[in-house]
Amino acid sequence: MTIQGWISGAVGLMLVAACSPADDNTSHPVEKAAAPAMEQSTPAPSPHGDTMPANPHATGMPASSPHEGVKAASPHSTINVAGASKKGTILVPESVRGHWQGATFIIVDRTNSKVEEVTIKLDDTYVFAGGKVKLTLDEFLPDLRIQDNNVYTSMSNDPNNQAAMVTITENGSELFDGWLFSDFPEVHKFEHDRFGVTLKTGNPA
Repeated sequence: MTIQGWISGAVGLMLVAACSPADDNTSHPVEKAAAPAMEQSTPAPSPHGDTMPANPHATGMPASSPHEGVKAASPHSTINVAGASKKGTILVPESVRGHWQGATFIIVDRTNSKVEEVTIKLDDTYVFAGGKVKLTLDEFLPDLRIQDNNVYTSMSNDPNNQAAMVTITENGSELFDGWLFSDFPEVHKFEHDRFGVTLKTGNPA
């Protein structure tokens, strides 16, 4: 065989080897190794699907409380009883009108420590101290609220903040004309050297 013939034969064998398909034993392991890598990149679905609630701590947000934003209401939270010394307009709701016939008061005589409990009807007057002192019940509101423009009204017919508008005179001279409060006896109270007058409760009709 000549040198040229030998070279031609060697080149032919190299072309045949290059064009031959790869052995199955070497191709499959590559494909099998890639498949697990893709499966690991996909997170397993939640057993609850999309309805599973988010963990509030995972996002840094505080856990929501069922009472979040809800404050316990106080029946006296909006009352400015200190301003009740001023005259204003009294508005009695229809839900209250006619449901209260009067109120009970406690009168204390400091000279002899005598305590007297008296019941007065609306627009009636109780006379004591030998006829010198008169206590008149002008109005009663079971749930007093003082609104804008000095309007006195009742938010409900429940005795949450009982108040009585009274007039007290002595020997014909006016000593007191304003509100007394059952829950706040020391606020805007009747000032007298001898007698103390406080509101105990309203009397339903």
